[in-house]
Amino acid sequence: MSLPGYSHEALLASSIEDLVGGTAAWLRAGLEVGEDAVVIGDRGQGSALADAVGDFRVMVLDQADVYGKPVKTLGFMGDFVRDRVAAGSRRVRMVGAVDFGATAESGEDWQQYEAVCNAVLAELPLWSVCVYDTHRLSAPHVETAALTHPLLRSPTGMTTASPSYADPREVLAVRRVNTPAPTAAARYSITGSHQLAGLRAWLRQQLARHLPSGGGSREQRQDDFVLAVDEVATNALRHGRPPVHLGIRVDPDQLTCTVTDQGAGLTDPLVGWTVPNHPAASTSGRGLWLARHLCDRVTPVHAPEGFSIRLQLNR
Repeated sequence: MSLPGYSHEALLASSIEDLVGGTAAWLRAGLEVGEDAVVIGDRGQGSALADAVGDFRVMVLDQADVYGKPVKTLGFMGDFVRDRVAAGSRRVRMVGAVDFGATAESGEDWQQYEAVCNAVLAELPLWSVCVYDTHRLSAPHVETAALTHPLLRSPTGMTTASPSYADPREVLAVRRVNTPAPTAAARYSITGSHQLAGLRAWLRQQLARHLPSGGGSREQRQDDFVLAVDEVATNALRHGRPPVHLGIRVDPDQLTCTVTDQGAGLTDPLVGWTVPNHPAASTSGRGLWLARHLCDRVTPVHAPEGFSIRLQLNR
């Protein structure tokens, strides 16, 4: 028997009653046919929905443990579903409470995550319902539900096609900015791979100067950031057009390294989102995928000075 593919729905809920009404019977129906039922939310949401389903087999996960960073959450979803299928489940039915974070940047990252799911998780036997709390989330965040989910679910459990759904690549399209990158505190340029060792040494000097002390954790963060920048600079040399310029900008809350080359940039905005062992993954995207894991934020942009990848590290 072939396994079903990914189904991605959004539920706009203004109360716990909406959450229960829209998903409890659906989760119960899944358990009855040998599928897993999973709830990802806060303690109140998890307990209320598990009680409404009335079956001890409902798995409840804390959203803080799952939604740490978009690219890592994608990896978790893939691993979790494959593990459950290996354990005998036909499919996973999952209810997840959506949280866009406290900043505009985190909101943009999680909007991209919702779009990417449709492509990266497409082959998995996963049926997920993302819950948008209309009382807590801002209006633009609520609008993300229709933009990134092919199906919308009502508090009564009925589903309809989303009239605003957009292809993931449209949502992830690399931004074009009309202003140059902010003034950098330090700059470095390379034209070939023989200069990467010098780049790494320069970057370590900059990190030692601008990051607060933190013992072993500080050194690990420096090592991770150097590796991420090295991967992106290597990609710029290999797939872009030298020279490759790097600039360090220091702000009170973060340090940004911008890597710029003179090439056309990414041909596919999904590059760097697929995990390396994913069938759709390409070798050229592994460095960017790794950078997304190691940095606090990675943003590709088309700017007047060329194609740039901006890597951010919280201070």
